Amino acid sequence: MPMGLPLLLGLAAFGGCAANGAAPGLAFGRTADPTPVAAPAAAATAPSPSAGVGNPEVGAVGTVAATGNKTDSAVPVVAAEAPVVAAADVALAPASEAGADPERSHERRLRHDLAQAADPVPAAIELVAWLASEERHAEALAVVDLATARRATDELRVLRAGVLRDLGRRHEAVAELRALRRDVSADRLNPSLLFELAELEWLEGDGPAAAATLRSLAEVHAGDAFVIANADNRKRLATEIAAGGRPSRMRVRDVLGNLRGAPEAPDRLAALAYLATPAVRELDGGGAALAQAVAIGLGDDAEVVRAKAMELADPDPDVRTELVVAAFADPSTLVRQKAVARLFEWQPVGAAALALQQLEREDDVATFFVLGCALARWTATEPPTRAQVSAPAGRQELVQSLRRRIQS
Repeated sequence: MPMGLPLLLGLAAFGGCAANGAAPGLAFGRTADPTPVAAPAAAATAPSPSAGVGNPEVGAVGTVAATGNKTDSAVPVVAAEAPVVAAADVALAPASEAGADPERSHERRLRHDLAQAADPVPAAIELVAWLASEERHAEALAVVDLATARRATDELRVLRAGVLRDLGRRHEAVAELRALRRDVSADRLNPSLLFELAELEWLEGDGPAAAATLRSLAEVHAGDAFVIANADNRKRLATEIAAGGRPSRMRVRDVLGNLRGAPEAPDRLAALAYLATPAVRELDGGGAALAQAVAIGLGDDAEVVRAKAMELADPDPDVRTELVVAAFADPSTLVRQKAVARLFEWQPVGAAALALQQLEREDDVATFFVLGCALARWTATEPPTRAQVSAPAGRQELVQSLRRRIQS
């Protein structure tokens, strides 16, 4: 069972993981030059809900980059506290309601404006950005679709492509941007969008299309400040495409997208493990990226991903007890055993009492044994044997013995 959203957000927050650290000009839908190009305002300025974390690219990603995620099935994401509401269901409490949580009240006001304002686009943009910052990307996508149903704009199309990319659904983001290019024309699109499209086409295995998009970018926006400033990035991408094979570089943003949206657990596990490698952690922003990945991983549907995230978690001391308590409530014995190891590694205040409490209610024999051995070492008592914990009477005897030792 994925852990609660507030805890996950707290884990991401300790690492400074607001997703706004991408290099200028490379964030989805943005440009390095504040002066807009000749393009519709909507297509030129729509912000990305998640611009990536830290260093925008990582190298030698191996199978991580090859995850196509070409599926329309449900995407495993962090469980959301608040459900997406339909336009007819937004009669919510006003933001000024006494005692209301400020953030929740703000969300309610935005959802009200999304359904009732004459122009839903401003509310949609703000709400999508906020939901994405809370790792609620599936809801963010629903918000874009609700707003589009009321008023279809190029701005919302760009926003939708950004959310799809952050969900790891890159093939859908490619389709969205290609349709926008077809309808608006390449010369009227922000050049950063064309570069993003080329990157995504390459990641999705369409080298010829990516090369064509890069050529178009150079031809129709030759004098643009973004094109000039990113000449090295364009050359590097063009060289990699020309060499053929598979992508060797990938943005941290897209690795996080794989972690959120790859349909197979091994692919999500690979994304999480890759962000934990020393080479990535040493990059500028690598620690923040890992903290965000851990928060995402703790909410995964697969126990192996949650267990790995628990193993990699490095929260502030004031969050550690809450994290262990949440992990002890996980139905997976694998996750609970990881929680035992982290509890005795961190040893927060009240750790012995917390461990004893879990021992009293632990119904899995293997996890009971691991926890009992850890407590025995901590209290300098004789560790239990597997034969002792195999019987209910032996487990009860151990609990009573450790209780006396801890409470003495």
